Amino acid sequence: MTTIEVPAVKLDDALKDVPVIDLLKIDIEGGEYHAFTGMMQLIREDRIRRIVFEWNAVMLGADTGRFAAVLRTIRDECGGTLHALNQEGQPSPISIDELEKIPFYPFAVIEL
Repeated sequence: MTTIEVPAVKLDDALKDVPVIDLLKIDIEGGEYHAFTGMMQLIREDRIRRIVFEWNAVMLGADTGRFAAVLRTIRDECGGTLHALNQEGQPSPISIDELEKIPFYPFAVIEL
Protein backbone atom coordinates (compact mmCIF):
# COMPACT_ATOMS: atom_id res chain seq x y z
CA MET A 1 0.00 0.00 0.00
CA THR A 2 1.26 3.44 -0.90
CA THR A 3 0.70 6.30 1.53
CA ILE A 4 0.66 9.88 0.31
CA GLU A 5 0.62 12.69 2.82
CA VAL A 6 -1.52 15.64 1.83
CA PRO A 7 -1.51 18.92 3.74
CA ALA A 8 -4.85 19.88 5.25
CA VAL A 9 -6.17 23.40 5.59
CA LYS A 10 -9.06 24.51 7.77
CA LEU A 11 -11.94 25.99 5.81
CA ASP A 12 -11.84 28.89 8.27
CA ASP A 13 -8.41 29.73 6.85
CA ALA A 14 -8.98 28.80 3.21
CA LEU A 15 -12.22 30.80 2.97
CA LYS A 16 -11.37 33.66 5.31
CA ASP A 17 -11.73 36.28 2.56
CA VAL A 18 -15.10 35.01 1.30
CA PRO A 19 -17.81 37.20 2.84
CA VAL A 20 -20.76 34.78 2.52
CA ILE A 21 -21.13 31.21 1.34
CA ASP A 22 -24.70 30.43 0.28
CA LEU A 23 -24.20 26.69 -0.18
CA LEU A 24 -21.36 24.41 0.83
CA LYS A 25 -21.53 20.76 -0.30
CA ILE A 26 -19.33 18.32 1.57
CA ASP A 27 -18.79 14.69 0.58
CA ILE A 28 -15.54 13.55 2.13
CA GLU A 29 -16.14 9.94 3.09
CA GLY A 30 -16.22 10.21 6.87
CA GLY A 31 -14.15 13.36 7.28
CA GLU A 32 -17.20 15.51 8.03
CA TYR A 33 -16.40 15.89 11.73
CA HIS A 34 -12.99 17.36 10.93
CA ALA A 35 -14.36 19.58 8.16
CA PHE A 36 -17.07 21.00 10.41
CA THR A 37 -14.66 21.66 13.27
CA GLY A 38 -12.42 23.42 10.75
CA MET A 39 -15.19 25.82 9.72
CA MET A 40 -16.77 26.66 13.08
CA GLN A 41 -15.52 30.26 12.93
CA LEU A 42 -17.25 30.75 9.57
CA ILE A 43 -20.41 29.20 11.02
CA ARG A 44 -20.31 31.29 14.20
CA GLU A 45 -19.75 34.45 12.15
CA ASP A 46 -22.89 33.59 10.14
CA ARG A 47 -20.92 33.44 6.90
CA ILE A 48 -22.28 30.07 5.75
CA ARG A 49 -26.00 29.83 4.94
CA ARG A 50 -26.41 26.09 4.38
CA ILE A 51 -24.26 22.99 4.31
CA VAL A 52 -25.20 19.78 2.48
CA PHE A 53 -23.40 16.74 3.83
CA GLU A 54 -23.52 12.98 3.95
CA TRP A 55 -24.26 11.10 7.17
CA ASN A 56 -22.41 7.80 7.01
CA ALA A 57 -21.94 6.22 10.42
CA VAL A 58 -19.65 3.49 9.08
CA MET A 59 -17.30 5.98 7.42
CA LEU A 60 -17.47 8.37 10.40
CA GLY A 61 -16.45 5.50 12.67
CA ALA A 62 -15.18 6.80 16.02
CA ASP A 63 -16.11 10.35 14.98
CA THR A 64 -19.85 9.58 14.76
CA GLY A 65 -20.68 10.80 18.27
CA ARG A 66 -18.33 13.76 18.01
CA PHE A 67 -19.88 14.81 14.70
CA ALA A 68 -23.38 14.58 16.21
CA ALA A 69 -22.13 16.75 19.09
CA VAL A 70 -20.84 19.37 16.61
CA LEU A 71 -24.24 19.37 14.89
CA ARG A 72 -25.89 19.92 18.29
CA THR A 73 -23.52 22.81 18.99
CA ILE A 74 -24.41 24.38 15.66
CA ARG A 75 -28.11 23.91 16.45
CA ASP A 76 -27.90 25.22 20.01
CA GLU A 77 -25.35 28.02 19.67
CA CYS A 78 -25.83 29.13 16.07
CA GLY A 79 -29.51 28.46 15.43
CA GLY A 80 -28.88 25.78 12.83
CA THR A 81 -31.79 23.64 11.65
CA LEU A 82 -31.30 20.16 10.27
CA HIS A 83 -33.21 18.77 7.29
CA ALA A 84 -33.18 15.63 5.19
CA LEU A 85 -33.65 16.01 1.45
CA ASN A 86 -36.11 13.60 -0.14
CA GLN A 87 -35.85 12.12 -3.65
CA GLU A 88 -37.31 15.31 -5.15
CA GLY A 89 -34.82 17.49 -3.27
CA GLN A 90 -37.42 18.87 -0.88
CA PRO A 91 -36.25 19.38 2.71
CA SER A 92 -38.05 17.93 5.70
CA PRO A 93 -37.01 18.56 9.31
CA ILE A 94 -35.07 15.81 11.03
CA SER A 95 -33.63 15.72 14.52
CA ILE A 96 -30.03 14.85 15.24
CA ASP A 97 -31.30 11.92 17.32
CA GLU A 98 -33.22 10.62 14.27
CA LEU A 99 -30.22 11.11 12.02
CA GLU A 100 -28.00 9.15 14.42
CA LYS A 101 -30.32 6.14 14.08
CA ILE A 102 -29.81 6.04 10.31
CA PRO A 103 -26.62 4.24 9.23
CA PHE A 104 -26.41 6.16 5.95
CA TYR A 105 -28.17 9.23 4.61
CA PRO A 106 -26.70 10.90 1.52
CA PHE A 107 -28.30 14.36 1.69
CA ALA A 108 -28.57 16.06 5.05
CA VAL A 109 -28.71 19.85 5.19
CA ILE A 110 -28.01 22.20 8.04
CA GLU A 111 -29.33 25.71 7.50
CA LEU A 112 -27.95 28.63 9.45
